Amino acid sequence: MTQSEVEATVDDPFYGFNLGSTHFRVNRDGGASFFAFESPLLRLITDYEYSDAFSGTRQTAAGIENSARTVWIFRYYDDTSRTFDDRAGGRRLTIEEAAGRLYDFIQHVQKETSSERVYLVAHSMGGLVCRCLLEKVLPERKESSSKVIDKFVTFGTPHGGIEFAVGNGALETARDWLGIKDQDNFGRQRMFEFLTPGKGAKKAPEDFDSRTMRSGTFPPDRVLCIVGTNARDYEVAQGLSRWSVGPQSDGLVQIENAWVHGSHRAYVHRSHSGRFGMVNSEEGYQNLRRFLFGDVKAEASLRDFRLPFDLRTYEGRNKAYHFEVEIAIQSLPMLLHQRTLAHFCPVTLNRNNYREVREKGLPLFTNFLLDGRKPGNKETFSIYLAVHEQQYEGGHPDMAGHLEKVPLWSDYLIVEIELQPEEGELAYTARYSWASESRTPNQPLEFKLSEKKDRADGSVLVPPRAFPVLGKTARLYLETYDWE
Repeated sequence: MTQSEVEATVDDPFYGFNLGSTHFRVNRDGGASFFAFESPLLRLITDYEYSDAFSGTRQTAAGIENSARTVWIFRYYDDTSRTFDDRAGGRRLTIEEAAGRLYDFIQHVQKETSSERVYLVAHSMGGLVCRCLLEKVLPERKESSSKVIDKFVTFGTPHGGIEFAVGNGALETARDWLGIKDQDNFGRQRMFEFLTPGKGAKKAPEDFDSRTMRSGTFPPDRVLCIVGTNARDYEVAQGLSRWSVGPQSDGLVQIENAWVHGSHRAYVHRSHSGRFGMVNSEEGYQNLRRFLFGDVKAEASLRDFRLPFDLRTYEGRNKAYHFEVEIAIQSLPMLLHQRTLAHFCPVTLNRNNYREVREKGLPLFTNFLLDGRKPGNKETFSIYLAVHEQQYEGGHPDMAGHLEKVPLWSDYLIVEIELQPEEGELAYTARYSWASESRTPNQPLEFKLSEKKDRADGSVLVPPRAFPVLGKTARLYLETYDWE
């Protein structure tokens, strides 16, 4: 951040988590009408009876009846600000210093609330501060991260650093060498240093991937990465940022760098920040609340499918299939997850990765159901799936015979799922339909409990219209787990 951006952030008590946004939806006359998202902070207060911990000069749980449901803001930019002391201010904390102070802050929260663990919710570089805590600070202090942190959510965090689509690496080299305003924090070497226990500037090994959390530090299954795919609406630096990192980004962080291996991911068409930012969006909040407060984890994948590759080409490498996936939840005015060609983030299969994916299944999305373990509670959601084929010549799209935006096959799977008591045990019941056949779920979808009774699985055969594309055995597979 520039100094002026630091000051603007410090002037906000909640560092931006109190910002909402207005949206426009089409009204009955075909015009645009007002639609509001109040802010993640206000929605936590109204939906879950949270309280903010601010009390004038400090954050405290004193006088709050339910102290476990409190929101605390770690204000790590205050030392960089000149608001409080114009002479001593302006010092930028290292990631390690900020992470150490975050641990002290968490201990204060634990003491005030008598809570054993906390949720961490971080935007942008805040996620790197949290990862430094989990992977360096706590291990160095012989503390178990899972005993301190329950779940960890990041919005637009550059887990894989920040790279540029221009300059052929020269810009990254200059940035990391100069280190102006700590911009080298987003470079490979500096990330290795603050994500690795021990002192000393050791050189990052060739196989170092900052998107991989160090083994034994914190379970990736307890991490949700919200990935922005809208570079166009990121207005910082008069568009210079989005131009330099390219269209496959949120305007600052490239899509492939905004997640960690093994984590859950939600792709939302939002920019890094600003009017159309992911933090102040309904998409971001709905994914956040389901991950934090949901009680059933549902994973969907495509299995037992076949895709034809033209063997006369170079092992099929000049052909690719792009899968578009969109997830909608009944009663929500937005898409929970969206991976499309238009947003430069479809799930892509070519000859190189086809065999491995076909054997293991093609992951489509992970969702978390609210009150899924309460008998009688229902949730209806739809999965949009489309398959596009693209031919390539010399690495570039071959447009001969191509029809833009016309998939080989597309359809919506509509699923209504609930949990009901059955013979003394909780068992999933569900109905489904393909929208091309019926908009009302009317076919039974049976779930079977695993031997350990910790998982219930079900599957749906693709409709006959998809057979010529995916084969007659292709099916969408749903795995559901208890989620605490």
